[in-house]
Amino acid sequence: MDNRLKIYVAILILIFIGIAFIEVNRPQEIDWRPHYTTSKKTPYGLYVLDKELKKLCNGIYIEKLNETPYEFFDKQYDYDSSIANYTIRGTYFSVEENSNLDQESASEILHFVSKGNEAFLAASSFSQTIFDSLKIKLDYSYDFNDTVQLKLDYVDTNTYYFNKINYLSFFDSFDTSKVTVLGHVQVSFGDSIKSHVNFIRVAYGDGFIFLHSLPNVFTNYHLLKSNNHLYTSGVLSFIQNSRPIYWNTNEYDRGNRAETPLRVILEHASLRWAWYFMLIGFLIYLLFNAKRKQRIIPIIPPVLNTTVDFTKTIANMYFQEGHFKTVMEKRIIYFLERVRSEFHLDTQKLDDKFIHKLQLKSGRPKDLIEKIVKKITNKKMNRYLSENDLVELNGLLEDFWTTKTYN
Repeated sequence: MDNRLKIYVAILILIFIGIAFIEVNRPQEIDWRPHYTTSKKTPYGLYVLDKELKKLCNGIYIEKLNETPYEFFDKQYDYDSSIANYTIRGTYFSVEENSNLDQESASEILHFVSKGNEAFLAASSFSQTIFDSLKIKLDYSYDFNDTVQLKLDYVDTNTYYFNKINYLSFFDSFDTSKVTVLGHVQVSFGDSIKSHVNFIRVAYGDGFIFLHSLPNVFTNYHLLKSNNHLYTSGVLSFIQNSRPIYWNTNEYDRGNRAETPLRVILEHASLRWAWYFMLIGFLIYLLFNAKRKQRIIPIIPPVLNTTVDFTKTIANMYFQEGHFKTVMEKRIIYFLERVRSEFHLDTQKLDDKFIHKLQLKSGRPKDLIEKIVKKITNKKMNRYLSENDLVELNGLLEDFWTTKTYN
């Protein structure tokens, strides 16, 4: 490695170190996207709820589903029993931005509730199956003050303030004979404040379904802010604390995802950039080394085609030795072979029928074909042929392949 290359490599390494130092010490941007997953520590993740849910529910047993609600509850149903009921009892629990339950799972949850169990769903929008079965409707509102006020009707009289909530949903229509209102949200419109229902309990069969239209209150940001965790604790207090909770974290699809080291590297910005720098450095190293160590590729001359030269040599040998008949035989054999391959004619019998077919297919003059056939026939009958015979036959054959007429 010469001095110039060493300088380039040193500069490149210093650049990488500088970029890595800046990247590591750069303030991380806050991810405000609504993830609603237990592994996320971002403001709208459920990491804190995952750690505190058991405490908020007085130490109740919590099981996270690693499959869809339909797959989980259907396996727990005893079809052979005369009672036809579930072998487990408890509360189905879910917190998500928009409920993505498929129709089968939503129907299975409703059936589970109808058998004397509970379901707690927190989302800004629910499955159409839930809407139709419970006969409820949602409406939406916008708060101009960036802060909403939440109240629980039966737990306490406190007002809880949740900021960074502008767009929210609430229950606009429901069956009052089956619905118990458990909480309200107050939204500011200029100088006026409107109150809407955001937390209800719906009787369904022998059980109850709790619906909360503001899943934001269960995220990391709001649980750690002020005394908002008291509101969340009050909401969860309506769940029967004597039965297990089956939490659908919507992360059961991760079981099919490859847990490879590369995936972990790409999920973190610092590791991702380090990986990119390593790849770039490796490519530059290969580039410089390939330029230095590449061997000279020898020039390999192409294989010469000596067939034509060989043929000329043999022809000259026959001609010089006076074997005119042999040369004529070779020319006739080549001519007839070419006629068979190009015009697909039988050359066994060279008669008037052959002459007529060859004239039609080749477009050559008939008198020229007749002369060629006559020469071939005479050659077979004459044992002694001269140089003139060879020259005359060769001229006729050359005229056949270079002359074409359709008259």
